[in-house]
Amino acid sequence: MAVAAYFKLDKEAAVEILAEIERTVSNWRVRGRELGMSAAELEQFADAFEHREREVAQSIVKAAVD
Repeated sequence: MAVAAYFKLDKEAAVEILAEIERTVSNWRVRGRELGMSAAELEQFADAFEHREREVAQSIVKAAVD
């Protein structure tokens, strides 16, 4: 959210984009398994999808919906 203004996004637009990204990323493990990835391969990618910044994004989206 700190850079939303740089991209000329108001809060509503920024939250909408965050929500869309979260919906896309939320099922990454399921999609990986569908593509034939092993558990070990999924773990190699975990840091790209499961991190503090994503938790913050989830909190922002949840607060906007509530």
